[in-house]
Amino acid sequence: MSMWARAIELVSQQVVRISSGDIRGTGFVSYGRQRGTRIVATAQHVVESAINNESPIHVGHGQQVLTLGSSGLNRRFVHKTTEGLDSAILAFVAKELPQPTVPILDPASPAELGHIEVGAEVGWLGFPALRTVNRLCFFSGRISMIDPHGRFLLDGTNVHGCSGGPAFFVTSDGPRIIGVVSSYFPNENFRDMENKLIGLAPGLTAIADVTNYKGIEAALNKLPDHRGQEQTVSIKLDKCAKCGAELVKGTYPRERAPTLLCSKGCGPLIDLLDESLVNAFPGGARSLNQFLYDSHESVM
Repeated sequence: MSMWARAIELVSQQVVRISSGDIRGTGFVSYGRQRGTRIVATAQHVVESAINNESPIHVGHGQQVLTLGSSGLNRRFVHKTTEGLDSAILAFVAKELPQPTVPILDPASPAELGHIEVGAEVGWLGFPALRTVNRLCFFSGRISMIDPHGRFLLDGTNVHGCSGGPAFFVTSDGPRIIGVVSSYFPNENFRDMENKLIGLAPGLTAIADVTNYKGIEAALNKLPDHRGQEQTVSIKLDKCAKCGAELVKGTYPRERAPTLLCSKGCGPLIDLLDESLVNAFPGGARSLNQFLYDSHESVM
């Protein structure tokens, strides 16, 4: 088996389909813990419409299809990584998805960063949104330009549906993921300085850098939910976390969702809790809010 064939085999194990409404794209599991927390990396434009419209996002892997909606254990947490960079993550609890076997390039490693240079060969995977093709496809090209804002341009083809797929290179230690497929600049007629037609310029594929995901991984690893031993967190259901006043049942402002409110006006209990605790709860803020409300039996 060739070096590239082995790399494709490894990376493809963590690639997923992503769809929402009429949008079709690709993503990959970039982070996973034993208890089920997963991060799926993709292109921001693949999920942006669903985020804005609060529409369900479907993530498929093999025969499994997970629906990330507005309630339940699969309440998603969406993070847009860097302003102006077409990359995003979906974080949720789903043991159905694999833990990643291929790591993201470590920006703190000079040896790994040394592979990122003009002329270096890069491959990428994605699910083309074509009627005649319903399988994961491989593409490759060489780095034509490195954008200082975190984007690579590659002299290779991209197809609609492959946006969000992983881009990777191969080292002696195995493959490393360097980014997500962002967009494609198709062939265009090229003219010289005198406006004479020369011919078609090659198409270019844009790859968004995802090494900034490393900081998100580090933050998740610090949460109690990811430590080696089981831990419990105590939340008082009868006193305000801010002022200690009595809690009363009510509804979340501007929403119909039931919630516990501070009787002195500090606001909903869910908004007064530590953000890391809220994000660590399976299902996120809405699920934790409902859990606290249902667990609160003593306050009339």
